[in-house]
Amino acid sequence: MERYVEEVVVMDKPCKETELSKDYKGYGRIKRYDRYGIRHQLEHRWVYAIAHDYKFEEGEVVRHLCNNPGCIEITHLALGSYQDNTNDAIKAGRHIKGSRVGGAILTEFEVLDIKNLLDKGKLSHQEIADLYEVKRHCIADISSGRTWKHVK
Repeated sequence: MERYVEEVVVMDKPCKETELSKDYKGYGRIKRYDRYGIRHQLEHRWVYAIAHDYKFEEGEVVRHLCNNPGCIEITHLALGSYQDNTNDAIKAGRHIKGSRVGGAILTEFEVLDIKNLLDKGKLSHQEIADLYEVKRHCIADISSGRTWKHVK
């Protein structure tokens, strides 16, 4: 194990790609055996924990500063919170939004139509909601800019 960590720490190239199997999102996965049986763990978390002799607390994540989920280069990994990780994804343009969000009812095109209707001011939020078969608060959120900010 120490040899592996040493190799990861001294790598000179920008990213050190995992050589293990990857999940559907591109993260390296390892199998760990303990008294409970086989456990699957994200490889970058394991590398970080071994390299820094660190035991994770609840709510801590290991972020990829390089935005490459398969990277295990220790200098590209940083400890953070879920919010830090989300902020990284937004900054890098990897955060899912709009009609790509699971369960989204409206499309970007429909939201653009809704925003045009709101600008004209001839229909109430409830009337627009009835037109698009959504709840009134959905239209209010679009109107206030709370949701669908990316649609202009």
